[in-house]
Amino acid sequence: MGRLITNACKGIGWDIELAAEDYNLGIQKEFKEFDFDMFIVRWTGRANRVDPETFTRMMFHEKGNYNKWGYNNATVNALTDAQQVEMDVQKRRRLIQDTQRILFEDAAASPIVHPSMTNAYREDRLSGLVPQLGEG
Repeated sequence: MGRLITNACKGIGWDIELAAEDYNLGIQKEFKEFDFDMFIVRWTGRANRVDPETFTRMMFHEKGNYNKWGYNNATVNALTDAQQVEMDVQKRRRLIQDTQRILFEDAAASPIVHPSMTNAYREDRLSGLVPQLGEG
């Protein structure tokens, strides 16, 4: 993936040096030290990531654990704080939708790829498989 992006960026005049990292070192540099210009990280499905908390408050609140880009918007902070404690499902949905609208308008992050996941198996040996979120 990195090589594809590196080559594609040459077409717009960006000279990018690809620096593949050990996973743990990369996570340390990206999430703890903020030592990057651009990075790619892929998260797999996990049950806790179904909740919008992961992709709103944790990534975009000024104190979010995964706010690696340093995004800070007082309205987003307030909305994500409110959705974290709101028990009414419809009110929480509106808070999350309002948050997502602001994040979109602010272009708070720039995802460059959305990979599809392929799972291969032999139908003659396995049956009744149902795709679902996993733990990795």
